Amino acid sequence: MVISCERPHALFSLALIVPVVLAEMRRYRGIVAYSKRIASVDTNLQGAKRMLNLSRTLVVRTLLRCFAWIMLIFAYAGFSWGTYEVPVQKSGSAVSFVFDISYSMTADDAPGGLTRLKAAARYADMLLSRMEGVSVSVVLAKGDGIIVVPLTEDRAIVRSLLETLSPNLMSAAGTSLGKGIEAALRSFPSDSAQAERIWIFTDGDETDGQLASSLEACVKAGVSVSLIGFGTEQEVEIIAGDGKTKVMTSLRSEQMKKAVEQASHYAARYNYSAAARYIDATEAGSALELLKPLKNETALTVFYEVKPVERHTLFLVLAIAAFA
Repeated sequence: MVISCERPHALFSLALIVPVVLAEMRRYRGIVAYSKRIASVDTNLQGAKRMLNLSRTLVVRTLLRCFAWIMLIFAYAGFSWGTYEVPVQKSGSAVSFVFDISYSMTADDAPGGLTRLKAAARYADMLLSRMEGVSVSVVLAKGDGIIVVPLTEDRAIVRSLLETLSPNLMSAAGTSLGKGIEAALRSFPSDSAQAERIWIFTDGDETDGQLASSLEACVKAGVSVSLIGFGTEQEVEIIAGDGKTKVMTSLRSEQMKKAVEQASHYAARYNYSAAARYIDATEAGSALELLKPLKNETALTVFYEVKPVERHTLFLVLAIAAFA
């Protein structure tokens, strides 16, 4: 059983218990000392014997109040464990195109002597011609992720962007595929009735290592992700963004496969229906593998989203019981 916490920063509030307990102990010592003095002066005083047990009573009350405070913090922190399935009706498809426009994509090792970025643009254009009725958004990923075309069925605006793809479209340095995927998730409306997918056109040469965690976030959100690799495994020399430095780059297929495998294990652990996979753009039938699921989503389909079971009610009940 895996326990998750939505707001772990709330647990820092547990530290407030220490000064409160110290202050209460100091106050209780005075009360207990006073009660003992009264009992020693007049042993026949009504309630004197009960006062002698006051120390134990105060300690128990303090412990229960501390327990109630801990339970309130746990309730706010958002602990959850276990899962349950929620049926969701979906009709049609929505796909977010994420283009890696980092300088590594300018390497000219794609078939026909094309750069990786140019090959990705042509590949995406070919996919578009076979995606009738599918909504599409476009995200550019470099050192950051930016939604440049919101979800639309206007193919012309998407194709016009494909003709201008270049690292110069973004000033952010480095490559963050994770941020590009996060932007793609934001491009889908929260109340969308379409089956959502993300296609990432990249060589996998990232610099921040956020790919695996972002794939898990997609699987958790019920969005299937496909990494489409461009380039070759052999190192190719390119000029970096400063226009001077020469660096070596290649298709990082093994890194992408490892990230996909990690996301797949995560999906299997929690029984998520969404999937992550890697596809080599040069493999025969790779485009058909991407398009095949879209044909099955034209009719009304029922998907089951797996959601975690939130336990805040349990902690609230325990807190009220302890305080009472």
